Amino acid sequence: MRCGFLICQDSIKDSSVCHRSLGETLTDYVVCPRIAYPIVIGGNHTMTKRTDKIIYLASTVFVALFSALGAWGLLALPFFIDTVNAMGYPRYFRITLAVFKILGGIVILLPVPARMKEWVYAGIGINVISAIISFCAIQAPVSSFVSPVIALLALIISYVYFCRTAQVSPLGTFDRHERVQ
Repeated sequence: MRCGFLICQDSIKDSSVCHRSLGETLTDYVVCPRIAYPIVIGGNHTMTKRTDKIIYLASTVFVALFSALGAWGLLALPFFIDTVNAMGYPRYFRITLAVFKILGGIVILLPVPARMKEWVYAGIGINVISAIISFCAIQAPVSSFVSPVIALLALIISYVYFCRTAQVSPLGTFDRHERVQ
């Protein structure tokens, strides 16, 4: 019997040795006679990690595409350009914002160090929250808030699952004086 599968009552002894070698306890798994497919009550499991990774990748690709399409809109679509002008931002800000949206969308997909990726999440988050605040400032219709709110929710989901898959604590603090050897 392989680790991670339901434990049959007649093989608890062998499975407990196997699970202890992985640092897990028998209480993490359901004990059931005759059934052998993965179900997890608690602890880490291959299917949970795989699901986390799929959710992370899907939400991250969505955020990257959303960022790229927003950059394209800022550079080429008259509606976006007119909206940014109505907000009172100068032309160079719109172009700079589009460049950073493209860079953020690319870097968030790349396998870069966790700290750099957290900075990208912060930058995209600031961008999306600023868009919501800017729409409030010009008293835009409620329909204008739909896309930034969707982007913010996708960004939050992506970040939560990034922390899960990269095993980074979202509330953890970095000690800039600490040296890793």
